[in-house]
Order: sequence, then C-alpha cells, then structure tokens
Amino acid sequence: AVHPHAGGCRLRGEIKVGRIAGALRFLVQENPMLAFRKAGKNGLHQNTSHVIEKLRFGPSYKGMVNPMEGLKQVEVEKNGSWTYFLKLVPTTYQSRWKTKETNQYSMTEFFNQAIGGDSQAPHLTISYEMSPYSIKMKEENIGFGHFLVRVCAVVGGTYAFTRMLDRWLYLLTSCPHAHSIPSSEIQALHTQEKAVGLPK
Repeated sequence: AVHPHAGGCRLRGEIKVGRIAGALRFLVQENPMLAFRKAGKNGLHQNTSHVIEKLRFGPSYKGMVNPMEGLKQVEVEKNGSWTYFLKLVPTTYQSRWKTKETNQYSMTEFFNQAIGGDSQAPHLTISYEMSPYSIKMKEENIGFGHFLVRVCAVVGGTYAFTRMLDRWLYLLTSCPHAHSIPSSEIQALHTQEKAVGLPK
C-alpha cells in the first residue's frame, strides 16, 4: 500500500521448502522489473507496513512459541525495507498419542530506510537457514508415586528448616545475661545498714 490508510493485501498459503537456506520476498509492485525501474522515483512513497498473524515451519504442538506470530510493523513517517533472519531448529515432539516433526525458530530483524535514488524498491524479506542441531521433546505424565515423593520432599524440607530455626532461637534466648541491681534497691540497702549500725 502507498499509504498506511490506503489498504493492502492479505496473503495466506503454504509453501514446501527443502532443508536448505532460503528466503521469501514480498514487493509492493505488481511487476518486479517495474518495481526496480521505479524504485528511485517512488521508493520514498511505497509503504511496507505489515502484520504477520501466523508463520510456522511445520505443525504446531502444545506450548510451541513462534516469535513472528502477531508481529506488527506500521510505518508512519519513514518507509523502507524490512528483513527478518530466522534460525530454524528441527524439532521432534513425541506425545502420548503421536510424534510430530516440526521446526522451532528464533528471529532477528533489520530495517533499512528508503533514500531517494535507491535502485531497489522497498520490500519485505524473510530469510531462513537450518541449524545443525536438533531437539527431541517427549511428553510424559507424572505418576502418583512421583507426586507423593515430591510432596514428601517438600514437607520434610519444611519440617527440617522449622526445627533448625527453633533451635537457633532457643540458643539465642537461653544465653546467660549479667543481671544488674537497680539503683533504688542499692539505696534501700544503704539505709538499712545505717539503721542497724552495720559497718560499710
């Protein structure tokens, strides 16, 4: 869209890609060759604002997080090109019922502001590459025996800490202290000595 309020395009679909590095590029012109020819003239007025609702590299599983889902980039004052670099990690998720082969990914983004005279039209590019490592995840339910052991560990730890704290408080309060005689009692003793004639 040329202006943020002029509307835009909604894209939806699936693409099969191999386990090699690749890129997806989206231009705001109908003809790619025409886009490069008019880039220097209209590049400053081409808006690449976008909202990504879903972007996945394989089936999803419970608790899966995709960083680009819900991403919103709206250009108001500055137009330019957006580039996203994705690092895909092959993931095997095994549940109680079935196994899923999918990919998790991390994301970094880069924005290049359009400048008059550029030979390339503003665009949106999603580059991805595969990680040499893979992740295996397995879903397991905790049995009653494991749950009981955990409860006993928590209760035992709480009881031991309470006993230790009680012991420290007992030692602090039972230490011998020097008892001082109040001055009023000392004066009373001196008065009694004078009354009976006892030597000082």
